[in-house]
Amino acid sequence: MKEQKRMNRAARIAITIIALVIIAVVCVVIFFGFRAYSGMNTAFEIALNDAGVLAQQAKAVDVDFDFGLRGTVYEVEFYSQRQKYNYVIDSDGTILNASALSEEGSTAQQSKDSSSQSAPHNETLSDITEQHAKQLVLSQANIAEDQIYDYDCEIDSFAAVKVYEIEFGHNGYEYTYYVNTANGAIVHHSKKFDR
Repeated sequence: MKEQKRMNRAARIAITIIALVIIAVVCVVIFFGFRAYSGMNTAFEIALNDAGVLAQQAKAVDVDFDFGLRGTVYEVEFYSQRQKYNYVIDSDGTILNASALSEEGSTAQQSKDSSSQSAPHNETLSDITEQHAKQLVLSQANIAEDQIYDYDCEIDSFAAVKVYEIEFGHNGYEYTYYVNTANGAIVHHSKKFDR
């Protein structure tokens, strides 16, 4: 009888310990899940601010989070004025990666020279110069020319469009822009945190 009481007592202690461990694990998951969930709004605001888009202008917003080696990472995607924006933001607010893809010719950053916009595309001669494309890019990024480093420009193709592929560094980020050589439209751009 005493033997059975001891076994029942040991079983109750084991069940109690298992229950406490389960409760502790659930509390930790809820805590970190709530913390990650509450950071989604902050990540969205950071992305909007970086893109220069107002919250009411953003459509089809999708904000997800994932737990990685660095902690919580947020993936923000939204559309505004015929552009698709994608951001990857660290839990400390650092933008790890940012890109915007526009429909051909839909960007506001086009050449101001209307004759170059309506001129037919010539495969052997670009309608805008590299310097003009560089100035469009720096204006869109709101960065002065003397603040960039590792500048590189090549003529390439992006989505079957002849573009200037412009890359440069600024303030710990690596920027890449694809500028339509015919009309100066920024077809695609991205910004990646470069440690």
